[in-house]
Amino acid sequence: MRIGWRKGLDITDNIFRVTLWNTPIFDVGSPEWVGIIRKLPLTDKQKRILAATQASGFINSDYQEINKVDSDTAYREIHEMVERGFVVHKGRGRGAKYYVILPEKINVELFTERFPILRKLLSTQKTMSNTEYRKIFGLSRYQAFP
Repeated sequence: MRIGWRKGLDITDNIFRVTLWNTPIFDVGSPEWVGIIRKLPLTDKQKRILAATQASGFINSDYQEINKVDSDTAYREIHEMVERGFVVHKGRGRGAKYYVILPEKINVELFTERFPILRKLLSTQKTMSNTEYRKIFGLSRYQAFP
């Protein structure tokens, strides 16, 4: 008796075989962009969609197709990227399209190290001076400007 109930899993009598697919995580996008995406604090699936769609944007079904996930999982993972500030959405519901809001030449340190500190600080106070910013991150007045 042979049962093949999942792609990559084959059960014959009392023997099973698992096939692991050798699929590259990043098979699209410019090498520079992929290098930037690799350093971001995101899951492999989230990185894959950003690498694949760079500036063109994506919808929920694109995320599902590229990452082989259901619509609920896609929604949760996309929503996490929106909350963390990596993508912005235009439209609502089924018509929502998501766009990467990272510039092509991103300072990865800004997203991985500084933003969490800034979010925490700005949740307790409404503004921050340039002097405060420089003091927190140990920067000169010239380094504080991109």
